[in-house]
Amino acid sequence: MQAVAHLAAQLERPKARLHTSTLRNVTEIADLVPQLNVTNDEELTALAQETNFRLASFTRQDLAQHPSARARAAGIANELAAKIKHAMKDRGYDTANESAAICHDSGTAEAPAAMVVQLPDPKPSDPVPQPAPAPEADQIVARMQDYMELMAS
Repeated sequence: MQAVAHLAAQLERPKARLHTSTLRNVTEIADLVPQLNVTNDEELTALAQETNFRLASFTRQDLAQHPSARARAAGIANELAAKIKHAMKDRGYDTANESAAICHDSGTAEAPAAMVVQLPDPKPSDPVPQPAPAPEADQIVARMQDYMELMAS
């Protein structure tokens, strides 16, 4: 979420320098989500795909030279950041500290002192969560094939 929020903050500032790495960070993180999604959460995978689909077509040059493209990309990035924040909140993650990592005054990202994820306290009546069953070999191979096809296109 920080990469998308940082991109949005940079795009909202017309005179802010926009680095290719800022755009690349967003797409690289979105590319990693399906591989790191060990719970097979379809919404997170869909958000990552939507992020790539909606932001990958913008180039640094276009965003630097065309204010309308920059404004459109900023709106998209803000919308995606809000969706990601909402999805993480729905899963019990405290996202309040995430947006604090972006310094809107200077428009630069600041590294948080320590990355702490606040999980909700379990209720005494909650059953002990059971680990998700390990995927079958066929499922792993199918996901790898899907990934390879995605990378080839």
